[in-house]
Amino acid sequence: MSGFDSSSGKYQTNINKGNISDTISPRTKNLRAIRQEKDNNFREVERLSEQLTSENIKKIGNFLISESDPLRKRKIFDLMLGGLTNENALDIREQVIKLNQEGTEFRDFHYIWGSMAGAEAVIHGAASEETDIHMTMEGWVNSDPDSAIEWYKELDELKIEGIYRDYVKKCVVEGLAKTNIPRAIEFIEGLQKKGDRKVGDLLNQVTSRLSREMSLDEVGNWATNLPNKEMQKISTKA
Repeated sequence: MSGFDSSSGKYQTNINKGNISDTISPRTKNLRAIRQEKDNNFREVERLSEQLTSENIKKIGNFLISESDPLRKRKIFDLMLGGLTNENALDIREQVIKLNQEGTEFRDFHYIWGSMAGAEAVIHGAASEETDIHMTMEGWVNSDPDSAIEWYKELDELKIEGIYRDYVKKCVVEGLAKTNIPRAIEFIEGLQKKGDRKVGDLLNQVTSRLSREMSLDEVGNWATNLPNKEMQKISTKA
């Protein structure tokens, strides 16, 4: 109840301040409860992430899968990814593969794992059902191109089941094209000298990448400075 007090000239209210919460709608109360629960869950994830044992990783994975808010989901993922090691990578991967394979979390995990574990991550990707070999190879190429290229050169001798030389070669070039164009060209030139039939396709990968960042004239000028006329011809046609 409320009204105007003529003696004081002030508007008076009889609402008990202690009962203001009674005026909050059920929907608002529900939203607040959900937010509080999510905050509590995140604090629990922070606690669990301090020691990423197999059991704790599984628990964090449950929170990760059940979280519907994309920003909170990413925060949970980042806490888990921040503790990634060669020792716990497979445990974390078991949780990551439950996510959308087209999502950034799936890609980021495999890229970072590849940069850390190199051949181990790539070989695991070749044997798995998921589409992660490309991302692990790309991560490795960008963190340690020398080792990745040397491993590629030894593939014929290694004879690893599920590893296809042409596909790995494509991944190497694509990874280098994003961060080290000169090294990508050096790699392709080496293949050309050995008579590799895929040189044109690989060079087009690099040219295509450059065309996203440079004008056509700039790409054309770049192509004229390639190591030999054959490579120049291929790039100017791309």
